[in-house]
Amino acid sequence: MILNPSGVDCDNNPEEICISKLKSGTPIDEGLTQPETDLQFYIPVGFINYDTKDLFQPNRYDTFLSAVPPAVSAATLDGIIYANPPSPLISQISDIPSDQVCNSQNLPSKCNGNCSCTNTLKFPLNSTVEIILVDSYYVKQLDENGGIKRNSDGPGKDTLAVPNNGYAVLRIRANNPANHVIVINDWFKEESTNRFPGRRAGVIRQVADTFLINGKGKFVDPTGSTTNIPYEVITVGANHRYRFRLINSFCTVCPGELIIEGHSLTVIATDGQPIEPTVVNSIVSLAGERYDFIIDTNRVPGAYWIQLRGLNDCDAKGIQQLAILQYEGAPTKPMTKEPTFKNPIPKGVVLDIASSDCSSRICGDKLRNALPIDPDILKNDVDMKLYLPIASQKYQPEEIFVPNTYNNFLGKI
Repeated sequence: MILNPSGVDCDNNPEEICISKLKSGTPIDEGLTQPETDLQFYIPVGFINYDTKDLFQPNRYDTFLSAVPPAVSAATLDGIIYANPPSPLISQISDIPSDQVCNSQNLPSKCNGNCSCTNTLKFPLNSTVEIILVDSYYVKQLDENGGIKRNSDGPGKDTLAVPNNGYAVLRIRANNPANHVIVINDWFKEESTNRFPGRRAGVIRQVADTFLINGKGKFVDPTGSTTNIPYEVITVGANHRYRFRLINSFCTVCPGELIIEGHSLTVIATDGQPIEPTVVNSIVSLAGERYDFIIDTNRVPGAYWIQLRGLNDCDAKGIQQLAILQYEGAPTKPMTKEPTFKNPIPKGVVLDIASSDCSSRICGDKLRNALPIDPDILKNDVDMKLYLPIASQKYQPEEIFVPNTYNNFLGKI
């Protein structure tokens, strides 16, 4: 018995179990089980073949690179080769050129023959959507004649395969307002190659020069020069509840503390795992951590500061970044003075799961799982117990690097 075989007849072969025969183990949104959805898309999948001489210049690549085959294929959806946008679609769509974002009904003028752009579909919030990925242009006609089967209680998946000359049907509820995402990252004024493999003098270590919020923010160097980049603006309506997703994409070792002026943060998930709602005023996060929180936009309509401050190793440099929470139709200039590192927005209750000062902060031991926990895990006695010490090993540069053996495009040791 084979699960998810390729190239078989799922209806007539008892020895094979296709994904379409599996049933979901969790409740399914009733709107996705109805005969019809709010929106429906037929999207052909395919490939475009290129001759390698049209893509590569001969004798220009080092021999350690893989040999180039006689032809190269590029995958297409709806006849379009996907191209990554120059800025994040979720948070900075206004920064993307208008001829970069496309779909089959709205192709940019630069498309002649093979088209490459950022292929997108737009759904109204909370709508039900059916997408039929097809490897045959006759599938739509087949569907109109009742020839396409749908599994109303099928499993949820984040990947799928389209059979040769076949189709795959997926349904989603468009209930994720993606504009309420906060991605924070660190930024260096110099190129990263100047920090690799490391310096022994001058600017050393990996402490950032500043932070960015959704790719935006200002940097002022000691001479007073600034990047003069506008702050990120997150727009909300008055008297609503919004779910935000905070993603810490730091490379630096510093924690970052996020606070939204005048608004409490009700934390409902950490690293994708739901927790019992915990109300705080600021969240301290480390590299790789994610937090989901709710804010109520019940303040006087206006503009409010969002402040991100670097802690611990970043404290000495006073690293911070700002953004703005903007109420729709309200004045765009915050009513309060721009906060600084030394004069920040008042903190109140702080969530800091890695803090050693749990008397004044909410540490990880105060959070509670919102899902049922395996009772065996909660028992005093377990099958196995391991103690793993963690520490740091220090090396002298001479133990790791051999002088005069590095190409000159790397920074000096």
